[in-house]
Amino acid sequence: ATRALNMYLRNRGWSDQFLPDIRRIVGQHLLSIAPDELDWNQATDLLLLDAKDTRIAARVTRSLEREAELLSDRSVLSAGYPTVFEDIVEREATRSGVPSALLLAVMREEAGFDPGALSPRGARGLMQMIPRTARRMARSAGLRGFRLGKLFSPETSIRLGAHYLRLLLDEFDGDLPAAVASYHAGEKTVARWKAS
Repeated sequence: ATRALNMYLRNRGWSDQFLPDIRRIVGQHLLSIAPDELDWNQATDLLLLDAKDTRIAARVTRSLEREAELLSDRSVLSAGYPTVFEDIVEREATRSGVPSALLLAVMREEAGFDPGALSPRGARGLMQMIPRTARRMARSAGLRGFRLGKLFSPETSIRLGAHYLRLLLDEFDGDLPAAVASYHAGEKTVARWKAS
């Protein structure tokens, strides 16, 4: 069954770097099934439906995005695009007026739902804020006692990220693509792009 699982994962085009994580999730289910009786679509469903670790769900779902028929299944879709830190996300979405789905999308794409994410450029936490922007947002949001280490706290990261997205949406008159591009690349870069 392990050999069949490895073959299946490689045939699906999943990178070898994900194989240990994927094996951990589905191995218990698949090892009890004879390889010739294994339904690969069911295996994929099991993979996503058993992906309680949202970071793994995010990475695996990126690999499945070319499998449109799988992503049309609501249960697979909700497993690959989970709602995490619901109380914090809803509170900050209400406070900032930024849709909760946008906050979740940024967390998924920027950090793979990993509160401890640290990028090569120094962006930290779920909302992947760089130190300079985080300090500026903490002052703007009136967040007292802010330290960079707090960006690894979901509460602080989501609060500052939501505040920043609100400011960007206001700055770009509600232009969502411009606001999201600014979040990732910086306001000045997008302002220059829009001016050209």
